[in-house]
Amino acid sequence: MLVGQKIGPFLIDKELGSGAMGTVYRGVYGESGVLVAVKVMAPGLGTTNSNAAQRFEREAAILKHLRHPNIVRLFAIGKVQGTRYYAMEYIEGESLDKVMGRRERMTWEEIISLGQQLCSALQHAHEKGVIHRDLKPSNLMILPDGTLKLTDFGIAKDLESTALTSANCTVGTASYMSPEQCRGERDMTNKSDLYSLGVVFYELVTGRKPFNADNAMEMFMQHVSGKFERPSRLVPDLPIWFDNLICQLLEKKPEHRPLDANMVASTLNTIQEKVEAQQSAGVDVARSRRIDRKRDGRKLDDNDREAARALVGGKRRTKKKPQKPAFYQRAWFIVPVATSMIVPIAAILYLIFAPPSVDQLFDKSKSLMESDGGPKWEAALEDPLSKFRTYYPDAQGEKADQMRRWLADAEFRQCFEQVRKHVERTKANKPHFAQNRAEEIAFPAALAEEDGDFEKAHKGWEELEEATGDSPWGLFAKTQLQEMDRVKGEGIQLQKELDNIKKFDRDLDKDDPNFALLTAMRYQQFGDYVIAQEQFKELRDKFGSNPAARLHYLFAAQKVVENKALAEKIFANADPGPLRLNLIDKRLSEAKVLMLNRKHAEAKVMLLDVVALYSGEAFGPDIKQRVAEATELLK
Repeated sequence: MLVGQKIGPFLIDKELGSGAMGTVYRGVYGESGVLVAVKVMAPGLGTTNSNAAQRFEREAAILKHLRHPNIVRLFAIGKVQGTRYYAMEYIEGESLDKVMGRRERMTWEEIISLGQQLCSALQHAHEKGVIHRDLKPSNLMILPDGTLKLTDFGIAKDLESTALTSANCTVGTASYMSPEQCRGERDMTNKSDLYSLGVVFYELVTGRKPFNADNAMEMFMQHVSGKFERPSRLVPDLPIWFDNLICQLLEKKPEHRPLDANMVASTLNTIQEKVEAQQSAGVDVARSRRIDRKRDGRKLDDNDREAARALVGGKRRTKKKPQKPAFYQRAWFIVPVATSMIVPIAAILYLIFAPPSVDQLFDKSKSLMESDGGPKWEAALEDPLSKFRTYYPDAQGEKADQMRRWLADAEFRQCFEQVRKHVERTKANKPHFAQNRAEEIAFPAALAEEDGDFEKAHKGWEELEEATGDSPWGLFAKTQLQEMDRVKGEGIQLQKELDNIKKFDRDLDKDDPNFALLTAMRYQQFGDYVIAQEQFKELRDKFGSNPAARLHYLFAAQKVVENKALAEKIFANADPGPLRLNLIDKRLSEAKVLMLNRKHAEAKVMLLDVVALYSGEAFGPDIKQRVAEATELLK
C-alpha cells in the first residue's frame, strides 16, 4: 500500500483498484492540488517479466499520443526506485458496467448519444494506428454531465510497433472479443474494435450479451461461428435501422462490417433523424382534418349516370344495338399483330434507356468517393448519386444505405463550397451573388461567422433551417448550429489541456492536432495579443476551407475578434517590440519574486512561457538575451 507516500511529485491518498499489471491510486499533484490517477506497476514485475514492463510502458506511450475529449488523458510518465508509474486524468464518474448493474437496459436514444462519443474516440485512436482490443462497459466511464471517457489501453495494439503477443495468442475479455481475436490473428484492423462495439450496443439495448457460454473456449466458438438473436426480437420498439446496424457490426467477416467508426457515427445520426422524421409525420397525419384528405377520384360510369338521371326525373337513354365490327377491328386480329410489333420495340428501347442498376451506381460512386486523391464529390453528385436518387429512392440494402450516406456527404459539401466561395470572394472584394433563397440567407450568416458575430450567424442559420426544412440546405444549417453550440465546450476543453501542460511542466507536443491553437492561446494568456491575433487569423483562414475542422474554425474566428479588441486597447498604434520586451521583463521579475518566496511551481510556469514562446529565430537579440536568462533561472 502506497497511501500516504509520494510517487514522483504525486502524494498518494487513496487506492482506486488493482489488477495483474499493477495498482491504480488517486494522487495529488504538488502545490497545485490537482487530482490525478496514478498507475503503479506491480513491484518486481518489471524485473521478472520483460514483456510486462514493455506492455506497461507501451500503454503510457499510446496514451501520450491520444489526445481526445472522450479518451482519458496522460499527464506524466516516470520511474521511482525501479518502480514504473504514469499519471492520468482523474475521472470522477461511474463505469458503464456499474450503470448497467442498476438498470435492466438503456433506451436506444441514450445509446445513440453515448455511441456517438465512443465512435469519435475510436476514430481518433484508429487514425493514430491504435486498436483498443478490450472495448467493454467496464472500460467506459460516464461523467456526471453525460460525457463518455474511453479508458484502459493496457492491451491496445499499436500498428506501428512490434507486437508483444505471440501468434495465435488471444487477448481481451472473451464476451466482447471479435472472431479474429478469438482465432489469435496477428494482423487485426480497426474492424475488430467495431465488432466489440456491436457487442456493447447489443448488451446496452437488450440487457444481455449476444452469446452465452460456460467457459472461454466455448465463447470463442460462439463468436467465430455462433448465431445470435436479433436485438429487435428482444426489444420490439427498437428502430429497424439500429437493429440492422448492430447486426452489421456483429458480422463474422471484418469486410462485412462498417468501414470505420466515423461511418458508425454517421449511421447513428441518420437513425436519430429518421425516427424524428417518422414521429413528426405521424403527428401531422393524426392532426390532419378529414376534409383535407384526398378523395378517391373515382369517375362515374354509365350506370351511375343513368341512376342520376332517374333520381332527377330524367328519361333513361335507350342503348343502341352495337354494330358488328370488321375483322381487322376484332381483338383476335389486333392483339397478336400489336404484340408482335410492341415486344421487340420495347426490348430495344429498354436496352437503350434502362437505368443502371444499384450495383453499377454503387461501384461508380465508390471509385469517386474513395479515390486515392480524395473524394471527387462533385463528379459523384453529378452522375451516379443523382441517378440513384432519381431511380432508386426506396432501395434497401447495405449498398443503398451507403449510397444515401455518400449523397448526404456530397450535398453537404456542395453547400459548404458555395458558402466558402462567397466568403473568399467577398474578402477579395470580388462580386458574388446569391442564386436562390437559401443562398440569400446562408451567405450573410457565413460572413457573420467570419467576422466573429456569432449571434447574427446563429440567427441566420436558424432562419435557413426553418426556410429549407429537410433539404440539403436545411441539414447544412442544422449542422452549422450544432457546431456553434459546441464551440464553448471546445474552448473549455482546449483551456483544460493548456492548463494541464503548464501544471505538469510539459512542453507543447508538435504532433498534437491542437498544437497551433494551443500556442496561439498561450500567447494570448501571456499578454502578447499582437502575435496571438496574427496566429488566430492564420488558423481561421486555414480551418475555414476544411469542413471537418469547422469547430476549430469557429473557435479561431471568435478569438480573432477577442484579440483584436485587446491588441487595440493595449498596443494601440505603438511599436509592439518595446511593449513586448516590457511584458517579458515583467514576467521575469514576477518569477524571481516567486522564487524568493519559495513558490517554485508558479515561477516555473512563468519561465517556461518565456522560453517556449520566444525561443524562435524570428525574435531579436534583446529577446534572446531574456530567453537565456529565463533558461538559467529554470536550472
